[in-house]
Amino acid sequence: MFSSHWYNYEFSNSIPQETSYPLIHAKNPEKNVFLETESNKQPTGIALNLSDSQPSTKKSFNWMIFFKLVWMIGFILFTFKWIYQIKNIYLIKKQARIMKASNNKFKIYWSQLSEVPFLFVGKFIFIIIPEHMQQWPKENIKHIIKHEKCHYHRKDHWVLWISVLTKSVFWFHPFIHILAKKQQHLIELACDQQLLASGADPISYAETLLSCVYNCEQDRPVVAMANKPSQIKIRISSLL
Repeated sequence: MFSSHWYNYEFSNSIPQETSYPLIHAKNPEKNVFLETESNKQPTGIALNLSDSQPSTKKSFNWMIFFKLVWMIGFILFTFKWIYQIKNIYLIKKQARIMKASNNKFKIYWSQLSEVPFLFVGKFIFIIIPEHMQQWPKENIKHIIKHEKCHYHRKDHWVLWISVLTKSVFWFHPFIHILAKKQQHLIELACDQQLLASGADPISYAETLLSCVYNCEQDRPVVAMANKPSQIKIRISSLL
């Protein structure tokens, strides 16, 4: 008995106290666990810096969103500009007095609110002539009406609406606005040549252009007969 007790005591003291052993569950192997104490956990030798592994929460400035926002603001402003101009044109038509020479296709109006004759093609097709031109010779009035009708038959109003849309989309590009003005000038030159080809007197037509000169920067969605004086000079030179 003494020797057996001493053996068990020595054996039990020789076992390291911090060593863990698996506990075997005979009936249910799935419950077999490995008991582990804090002291027998071995370090992995890899020190992880959690602060460096986490993604940075600082966000950089998104220039793409900024430019899109600026473009959208410009597009909306230009769109409202054209809507405002069209509203003013219909206001001019509403307060204008119809001319006796009008027909069902082309309504011609005398207006006190306009300083320059122009053609508008939208929901309605009409020509506006300033009322102060009533004192002009009938030959000059005929030139104005023929000129504006020439724009309609050439479908220049479609070119105008495409130009309006292009300037609204690419409002930030100065070359687009320069090209649109150049295009409008070429359209007027083409109409002048077509009227001369139809038999209009060059001198009488040149006098009409000189009388229509109106030095202003009107940017409306209309096909106007008058241009800046510098452009009128080029048009008269091409006539004579």
